[in-house]
Amino acid sequence: MKLYFKLLKTVLLNNFRSLKSRFISDKNGKDAKKKAATVFGAVMMILGVGVMVFFLSAVVYVISGISVFDNMHVKLLSTIISGVQIMVMLFGVTGVLSNTYFSKDNEFLSSLPVRPQTVFSVKLTVIYLNELAICTVFMLPAIIAYAAGCVNAGATFPMYFYFMIPVVLITTPIIPLAIVSVLSFPLIRIVAYFKNKSVTTLIMNILLFVAFFAVYVLLADKIGRFVDGSVTALPPALAKTISGFDKAVFFNRYFALALTGTRFFVNALIYIATVAGAVGVTVMLSALLYKKSMTAGEEETRKKSKSPEGTAKPVSGLKKALFVREAKCLFRNQSFAFNSIMGSIITPVIVIIMNVINSGVSALSGSAASNFVNAGMTLFYCLMLLCGTNYTAALAFSREGGAFYMLRYLPVKLKDVLKAKTALANAVSFAGIVLVTITGLAVSRGDVVNVLPTAVVLAIYAYAFNVLCIYRDLKKPNINWTSPYEVIKRNLYPVVPMFYAMGLGMVYMFAAQIIVKYEAALNFGAAVAGFWTGVAAIGAVLAAVFTVVLNKKAEELFERIAI
Repeated sequence: MKLYFKLLKTVLLNNFRSLKSRFISDKNGKDAKKKAATVFGAVMMILGVGVMVFFLSAVVYVISGISVFDNMHVKLLSTIISGVQIMVMLFGVTGVLSNTYFSKDNEFLSSLPVRPQTVFSVKLTVIYLNELAICTVFMLPAIIAYAAGCVNAGATFPMYFYFMIPVVLITTPIIPLAIVSVLSFPLIRIVAYFKNKSVTTLIMNILLFVAFFAVYVLLADKIGRFVDGSVTALPPALAKTISGFDKAVFFNRYFALALTGTRFFVNALIYIATVAGAVGVTVMLSALLYKKSMTAGEEETRKKSKSPEGTAKPVSGLKKALFVREAKCLFRNQSFAFNSIMGSIITPVIVIIMNVINSGVSALSGSAASNFVNAGMTLFYCLMLLCGTNYTAALAFSREGGAFYMLRYLPVKLKDVLKAKTALANAVSFAGIVLVTITGLAVSRGDVVNVLPTAVVLAIYAYAFNVLCIYRDLKKPNINWTSPYEVIKRNLYPVVPMFYAMGLGMVYMFAAQIIVKYEAALNFGAAVAGFWTGVAAIGAVLAAVFTVVLNKKAEELFERIAI
């Protein structure tokens, strides 16, 4: 056990060392301004998440009050816990594989005189602490809102319910992470097999994520339709869903019963025994399978690297060679590839889902004014998710990791490297714009007047934000990451441009609504043309300014990066 804690301390310090370098200034205070900017970005991110948590808690509060009238508040508590556990399972797969099997410190840890199951337990503990922090941010306000809603509706809870809330937070991530960890043993063999089939693996990941996202948005809409203060009973579909979760996830049902005052010791013992059993099974299997899974993955990778089919073919032309290198650097790691192209996939999905949600609403197929308002909303979503959130550009240099030193010695000019990185980021963005244009034409039933200008504007802003993101990453790259999880999920810096794009999108969306509001007093056709011309002109100015700044400071920033 002593060795476990020593190793845990080492891994934690190694994983979180980048946070210190990003948020804490050096003794001389030379980088104080940069740290202040990073802290400001983190504060803005926290505010954004805070707004999301607030609305989620408000929905839980209303549903909790309604569930009391139907005598379903105990089942609702069980469902809330199950919902958070499902979130941990879905997003924990990447964390388990990235931190446990594909982390850069595996080679170092495997050379230590430590049993493989101890290494696995330490890795899993680090993942658990990450998930615990996320669960606490979302679940603590939800549990408080649940209790307030139920009490306001007349329900009563025993006093120990409130003292057990920390136990709920601590135990909730354990079972889903145990399940993911057990599944990771066979999954690592599958991932190793597909390691050189990155496109196939990426498509599978995207389809799973899009399916989950679509179900989540549609379910959230169903909930939002009745949370208006006038409904006194749960809709049958929602009540059926809550009952289904309560029956299926039996251990959470026992825990919810214990928390709300029904046979506390017996039901709590069943839940704790289930949690302890999950931990025991995971530890036991890790002792048997972790080392074999790691060895099998390495053997599969070596075997494929020696196959004739895997031999790289030479590429002619400097620009093409650099572009191919950038593409390989992106797609060789599933975590980077997945997060880089999701904006281009999710944005058109949102356009489709909004059409499904609002089917029958005249704004989607009505007058020119209503179509223009819809185009303004589409522009807002696309600027935020497609232009402002492009990890292809935001991590253009960071994803190089240890391979960054190659850029130092390549016999090419930095401007050619920047062009290749910009071209790849543009390719990802423009693919999303094409998909948005196609879905927009389908959803609006051929509203070419608004959809095509939207596409042109998005192309301009996509280029502008890609250049901005590449400049920001060149200014403060994180090339010393241990695992992709560290540079993607635990890094707020690349997310900041999303807030810039969100602000612009809100301004444009409100401007479109104002034009429609005063439609009678304006020449509507001229106002719409002026709107799209003005939006495009602002984007062109931003693109020109960002390009000049990047070209002017690139060499200096590049030389300052320490390997």
